[in-house]
Amino acid sequence: MNPSKNLIDDLMKITGWSKKQVLASLVDLKKYGLIDSTEEGKMILKEVV
Repeated sequence: MNPSKNLIDDLMKITGWSKKQVLASLVDLKKYGLIDSTEEGKMILKEVV
């Protein structure tokens, strides 16, 4: 199974958002530099204070 697909499915269940909304949010996180790095299907978010 594709780990990123599972992440998207999990986020859809947690938030109640559509796949399009979840993907747009992930793109925004990357766009604003809040994703520190990704490796092996894992996403590391920067701490926002």
